[in-house]
Amino acid sequence: MKTLLLLACLLLTQVIATAGQSLYEIQLKDIDEKDVTLADYQGKTLLIVNVASKCGLTKQYAGLEALYQKYRDQGLVVLGFPCNQFGGQEPGTNEEIQQFCSENFKVTFPLFDKIDVNGSNRSPLYALLAGEDSPFPGKIKWNFTKFLIAGDGTILHRFEPRVAPDSPEMIAAIEASLAAQHAADKVVQEDAPSEISPEIAERIAVLRRMLSELDNAEQGDAASGPHAERLRDPAAIEEAIYELEEGKDICTRCLMECGGAS
Repeated sequence: MKTLLLLACLLLTQVIATAGQSLYEIQLKDIDEKDVTLADYQGKTLLIVNVASKCGLTKQYAGLEALYQKYRDQGLVVLGFPCNQFGGQEPGTNEEIQQFCSENFKVTFPLFDKIDVNGSNRSPLYALLAGEDSPFPGKIKWNFTKFLIAGDGTILHRFEPRVAPDSPEMIAAIEASLAAQHAADKVVQEDAPSEISPEIAERIAVLRRMLSELDNAEQGDAASGPHAERLRDPAAIEEAIYELEEGKDICTRCLMECGGAS
């Protein structure tokens, strides 16, 4: 039984990873009908919403814009996808939709070309968000269904239309995703190699010149003295270059951390 559960977890992990990878590759059009993908938003927490201008829930635009303004600097992006499949409540052109959102709700978050979220012409984006391989499968029920996506593309939550943007459950989920993303970013930054100083860069250059001399079977002044054997060993020099690049204070006279300068 435990083996079956483990296999199920591995399969789910693979599905989520695949979804996260393909999310940013899906071909879309923005509200100006320019070809785009979501690649620019990779690493951000996304709130993807199918929107409409003549719906009883249209006032949620205000809440979505408020979310965007409050959390955008922390990494949240709200993405609006107009859809006319529910009661014909988004009949306008893209230009009319954009004007309506700007004039009535001061919307500044990104809007996209009108799409289908259900049926045979369902957008590939919504096939991913709500298809059979999604953790939250099923037809979209109405305007303003919301999907929360982690910075790595994982689909975290599906909120049904009447869950307001400022509801405690949505705020908690967004803040949790942002906190997790910030923690992941911090780990990456801490693991990243530090910037090489001009002094260290010069030492690396000296060692590379020494390697070149050895390759040409030349014997320079640097290959004499108490550390001559190490200074004639290409492997030792390569190791010293690596350690310098990793931030160690390696001396070019002895190829060790002795506190000496080049």
